[in-house]
Amino acid sequence: MRTCDALLLGTTMVSTPSDYWRRLYVKGLLPPLLEDLYDTDNRHGETVFDHTMNVLDAIRPLNMINMFSALFHDAGKGWEYEDISHEKISAREACPVLRLWGVDHETITRISSIIECHMSHIKEDLSDKAVRNFIARVGEENLKGWFSLRKADSQAYSGASISIICRFEKRVAATIGSNCKIVTDPSGDGCLITGGE
Repeated sequence: MRTCDALLLGTTMVSTPSDYWRRLYVKGLLPPLLEDLYDTDNRHGETVFDHTMNVLDAIRPLNMINMFSALFHDAGKGWEYEDISHEKISAREACPVLRLWGVDHETITRISSIIECHMSHIKEDLSDKAVRNFIARVGEENLKGWFSLRKADSQAYSGASISIICRFEKRVAATIGSNCKIVTDPSGDGCLITGGE
């Protein structure tokens, strides 16, 4: 069994996904990239590690792409340089860890793209061209993962509203066309794009 499969299995076998990763931290089994988040504060008064665990608990569905996107989305915080955002650093630094854990190249590319774009500015009055550019930048095959991460990231900050994210998700689905449709999220947390994968 690949390490990545064992990690996903371990994460899904506990009642709260973060419990598994907190146990790995206590046992000293996290890679330094994630372990260092424990000592990094974010602007919301918690450590980046705690925020990351909250995102992991909120992300749905819990699959390999979503789990690793959640775990590494802010891994570059504290490493920002004037010309390089934490998103780019997070995506770059996650890749060798994911390779070490046996994640295949295509999946690493998808996770990296989601992480690198996770802070993309969205608003309701974006032009159609800007929405198409967003879709091209994230990659149509990565939209489900991007919206899952963006919703979980917002909810991890004291349950912030995801309504603007859901409205943007509907707009993206409409822009893509008939090969995608909007369905109600069974957890009641909003909407999902289905199809096209």
